Amino acid sequence: MATIFNKAFLFKKETTKGTDITPSAATDGVRVELGFGVTPLVDKIAYNPVKTTMGALKSLTGRKTITMEVPALVRGSGAAGTAPEVGDLLQACGLVETVAAATSVTYAPTSSAAALESGSAYAYIDGQLIKALGAVGTCSFDCTINSPLAANFSLSAGFDTAPTTTASVAPTLDATQPIVMTSADVISDGSVLAVGSFTLDLGNEIGDHYTTGGNEFTVSNRAPTVTISKDSVSTVADWNALVAGTEFSLSAAFGANAGNVMTITAAKAVMTEQSIAERNERQTKELTFELVETSGDDQFAIAFT
Repeated sequence: MATIFNKAFLFKKETTKGTDITPSAATDGVRVELGFGVTPLVDKIAYNPVKTTMGALKSLTGRKTITMEVPALVRGSGAAGTAPEVGDLLQACGLVETVAAATSVTYAPTSSAAALESGSAYAYIDGQLIKALGAVGTCSFDCTINSPLAANFSLSAGFDTAPTTTASVAPTLDATQPIVMTSADVISDGSVLAVGSFTLDLGNEIGDHYTTGGNEFTVSNRAPTVTISKDSVSTVADWNALVAGTEFSLSAAFGANAGNVMTITAAKAVMTEQSIAERNERQTKELTFELVETSGDDQFAIAFT
């Protein structure tokens, strides 16, 4: 069942950071889910002059920023080698897009300042258009068995202008159905695992370079992690791996239809946490891995095929 709200979201990668590239409803729409929202933040600066009365004076107005929470369900474009709806958003999260014609589109981390991208975000909410220019952010992919895969983006940008009164738009959106995590999906740490949930958190740190003449947000660091909930087995292998700092090669493949498959790979994952839990009357292990470099920016890759 669809939930009706007067909301729409457009996002397009910018040519020049902070310069509006004017996203189009025909080509740059992203289907957002409940939880989509916008928060303007204005720094209020207190000061304490000597005076003859108690109480505070009106605060001074300082830096103005905006955040957008953009939850979207993961789906491919329907054609292998064509970028998904969230492709530009992923690039604004510090990932580089690589296209193999008619085969795949892959997103992988970069530390090159020249390769870091930003985007123009248009949020249409209840008759208003709210723009965030030079937007960058972070993302987590959250997957639970028998549920659609979710990509939860958090964007940051500076802002100087108020929303405008504008009728909403009806974006053209990918027709493919969201990918659902099923028993046919394959999760592996070198051996196939029985998993009830899988999360990849990009762990981006967003820096705010605030100077005279500018307020620029950038992806300034990353600490990606993977968390899985796997069926517990009567072995001490996970305990020993945590203590020893054992390195794993992780992979997760979701979906079965060409043009709508997402695969996550991490060449070197080290367990940092584990706990015992329960899922559907089964004992489970909740394992968290940090994803580390083997040679440069290769902590993980996300491929759509």
